[in-house]
Parts: sequence; C-alpha cells; structure tokens
Amino acid sequence: MIEQIANDVLNELKKKYPAFLIESHFQYEFAFVLADKYGMDVHLERYAKSTSGKNSIEEREDKNYWRVDLEAICDNKSYMFEFKYPTAKVDVKLPNRNITLHLKDQVGGKKKKIEIWKDIEKLEELKKNGKCTEACFIMLTNDWGTVNSHSRNGNSDLDIYEGRDYAGGDISYTVTQSKQQMTRTIHITNPYTFDYKLYSTINDPNAKKENRIFKSLILPIK
Repeated sequence: MIEQIANDVLNELKKKYPAFLIESHFQYEFAFVLADKYGMDVHLERYAKSTSGKNSIEEREDKNYWRVDLEAICDNKSYMFEFKYPTAKVDVKLPNRNITLHLKDQVGGKKKKIEIWKDIEKLEELKKNGKCTEACFIMLTNDWGTVNSHSRNGNSDLDIYEGRDYAGGDISYTVTQSKQQMTRTIHITNPYTFDYKLYSTINDPNAKKENRIFKSLILPIK
C-alpha cells in the first residue's frame, strides 16, 4: 500500500517539480499531495520515539534521532516517511514558471550513506514497535558520485549503488574520533534492494551529463 502511495505522489509531483530546492521543500510538497489527493492528516517533523524494551535503539541520547520527517494518518492507519535529497550541481528551470533552482554539490558522501541507513533502522524500529501501520524511506537524487561510489576501509556495507541487494543484518562502519578509528553499528533486520527509477531529466547544458538525471528510490520498510 505505502509503496503505491509513494509512487503515485512522485508521479504527481514530477508534473510541476523536476527537482526541489532543498530536502524540506521536497517533504512539504509530498505532504501537500497526500493531504490534497488522499485526504490524509499530515504532520511534518513528527516526534515518534519507540517504546521497545531494554537494549533497543530507544537508548540513543540524541532525541532528534526519533524525529520522523512525515507522518500521514488516514482511516486510523499511520504511514511514516523519511526522506533524503542529496544533490549535485545543476540549474533547474521549473516548468511554466519563471523560477530557476540553483542546486549545489553536497559534501560528505559517507555521512549521507550513514544517514540513509540510520533512517531505515529508525523506521524498522518504529514499525516493529507498532508506532505506525506502514513506513517508507524515499530518496530523490542526482548525486551519482555518492550513490554509485564503493566504500573502502571496511565501510562497504554502507554502499547504496544502483542494483544493490542487501541481505539484511548489522552494518558496521568506521569513524574517526580524537584521531582514533572507532567502529559503529547500524541494526538492519530486513533485506532491501536499491532499485532507482527515472524521475526527471534536466535541460542544463552547463551541467555534467550525469547531474542532469534525477532518480527516485522507494524502500517500503518490511
């Protein structure tokens, strides 16, 4: 159900927005379609801490970890969404409007990958503990330098390249703190396939060819 809803919303959005200014713009327009087309009661930046038992990720000190980008409620069912919008440099002219979005290169490819997997971890935990009926991670991107990069030095579990099949299980990665290498773990229970679909093609002759292609990723949480 939630995967079909996400697909329908993206198909509606692409008629007006071949891309968005920033991630919060993407979230807002997505929420507006849910409210307008589906009549859902939508809440942006919803705090939804899990209430699972001992040793769960409820113990995280960072309260913002439990802030969900969007919750939509309809017929006593709760649908939770997390979004990511990593971009590379390109100028986007919005159709039928005299508006151009000047998107920039974002930095921190490894950090972005970590954030993506943490979003999936959070949604799995919230769904498992009955905080929502269904949950979904959604990404829109033209940053193929990050998406298709292959990590080194023990961080390959973080990879999100096109066509990747992740079998499930803990993801370990290294971080540097106080000049020391430390290992961190993200707990992922279920398998996921990174199947990107074309969202839009941007007409910007001054941009790199790969940056003109926006694709979407929809991962319904299992």
